[in-house]
Amino acid sequence: EEYTMEATPVVGEAHEREAHLSEKQTIRWVVHDFESLEHKHGEDIQCSPLRCHGHLWRLDLYPRGDEVTNEDEGLVSVYLYLHEMKKNSNNRDELKVKYSVRMGRHSIRVGKKKMEYETQSFEDRCGLGDTTKRAELIDPSKKHLSNGNLTIQVTIQVYMDKPSPWTPPPKLNKDMLKLLESGDHSDVTFIAGEEKFHVHKLILSTRAPLLAE
Repeated sequence: EEYTMEATPVVGEAHEREAHLSEKQTIRWVVHDFESLEHKHGEDIQCSPLRCHGHLWRLDLYPRGDEVTNEDEGLVSVYLYLHEMKKNSNNRDELKVKYSVRMGRHSIRVGKKKMEYETQSFEDRCGLGDTTKRAELIDPSKKHLSNGNLTIQVTIQVYMDKPSPWTPPPKLNKDMLKLLESGDHSDVTFIAGEEKFHVHKLILSTRAPLLAE
C-alpha cells in the first residue's frame, strides 16, 4: 500500500474550560516513501477515512501544493474533511471542532472550524494550503520522516451541546400537605373545635409568623 492508517485516541487529556469541549483524540495517517511520491502540483492523495469522536474524517494531502502558481510546487498542502457524522449526532448538518495538525515534527495549524457533513467545497475543510516547505520535510537533519515515511497527525476536540441544568420537580406543595396530614415530627398542635392540627413550629415561623408567635 502507498500509505497506511491508524487511529489512536489520546487518553487522560484534561478538558479545557471552554464551552463544553470534549477530550482530545488523535488520528494519524502514515504516508510511505513520501520523498519518492511522483504527484504533480495540484494532484492529491486521499487518505482513507478514520474514526475520531465517533465521526469519520478524511485527509487530503498535496505533496507538491494545490495553489495556482508554479512557485507553490515546493510546498505541501494538507486538508481535513468531515467525511461522515455518527448516526446519533444531535446536529445532523454541521460539527464545530477545535483541532491541530502536525506533519512529521512540525506543528502547522491550531484553529476552530464548523465542519459540514460530507462537504467537498474548499470553504468547509480544515487545514492550510501550502503549509510546509517540501524541502524542509525531506531534509534528513530535520528528522520529519521516519524511514522515509511521513506521519500526519490531527488532534480533534468537539464542541458539545451544553447540558440542561437540573431542576427538581415541583413537589413542594405536595410535600407540605403530606407533612401536615401525617403530623410526623410535629411540635405544635392547633385545636379548632373538635379537630386537631399537628404542625411544625419551624415551618410556621417562615410561612405564617403570626401563628408562630
